[in-house]
Amino acid sequence: METQRLLLRRAVPEDAQSMFDNWASDPDVVKYLTWPVHSSVEASQQVLQDWINHYVQSDYYQWLIVLKEVGQPIGSISGMDPNEQLSSIEIGYCIGRRWWHQGIMTEALQAVIHYLFDTCDFNRITARHDPNNPHSGAVMKKCGMKYEGTTRQSGRNNQGVCDTAHYAILKNDWDRPALFSNGLSFENDTELVQTLYSRLDENSRLNRSKAARVEFLTTVRYIEQYLAPGTKILDVGAGAGEYSLYFARKGYAVSALELSDRNIEAFQKS
Repeated sequence: METQRLLLRRAVPEDAQSMFDNWASDPDVVKYLTWPVHSSVEASQQVLQDWINHYVQSDYYQWLIVLKEVGQPIGSISGMDPNEQLSSIEIGYCIGRRWWHQGIMTEALQAVIHYLFDTCDFNRITARHDPNNPHSGAVMKKCGMKYEGTTRQSGRNNQGVCDTAHYAILKNDWDRPALFSNGLSFENDTELVQTLYSRLDENSRLNRSKAARVEFLTTVRYIEQYLAPGTKILDVGAGAGEYSLYFARKGYAVSALELSDRNIEAFQKS
C-alpha cells in the first residue's frame, strides 16, 4: 500500500538493522507494548523471519511502515486475530520515537483500515491501548474509530497489569464519510479535509457510474455558458482535478486549489 508519505510493505530479512535502529531497540517505543525491547539485531532478525514465514497464510496482515523520504522502515502495523464469524480484526502498531506527533501513524492506520474494509471486506476493525498512552487513542479517533469503553486491569504490557481502552469502527461507518467526523475534533479545516479524503476515492467518483457522468456533464454544461475565449478559471476545491483538466484541455487557463494530499497526488498523475 502507498500513501502520500508512506509505503506499507511486507518485511524482508534485510530490514533487521532498520527495525533495530529505528524503533525496536528503544525502551520508550515499547513502553506500553507487550513485547520486550530488542537487545540485538539478531533479535530483530528472528522476529522478521517469523513474520516472513507467516506470509504464506492468506489471512496474515503484517506491514512495515517505510517513510519515503527516509527510504527505510520506521515502524510496523498489523492486523491481528481475524475472526471469520464476526468478520472482525484488531489492529496494532508502533513507530520510532523520532517520528512521533507528525501524523505518520494516522496516515498508516487510515491506509490499513481502507484496505481491510475495501479489499478484505471485514465488517469491524478494533484497536486498544493503555489509557496511560493517550496519544495512541488520539490516532484511533482521527481515523474515525469510536471509543467503546475501558476495561479495568484487563491487559498486561511492559508496565505490568493495565486498564485497556477499546476503540472500533464498522464498515458502515467508514462508508458514510458525511457522518464520520461526529464526535471527533480536528485542529483545523485542513486536517479535517485531509482525513476525509484519505477515505474517499475522489479520483474515480465522477467515473464510477452513469449517474456520476451525468453529474459531471451537467456541471460542465452550466459552467460553459459563462465562458468566453481566453477566460481564466480558478477551481477552488479542485478535488482530483476532473473539472480543471477538462477545461485546461479545452484551452482555458486554469488554476487549481486543493488541500487534500491524496487528491493532489491523483491530479498530478493525470
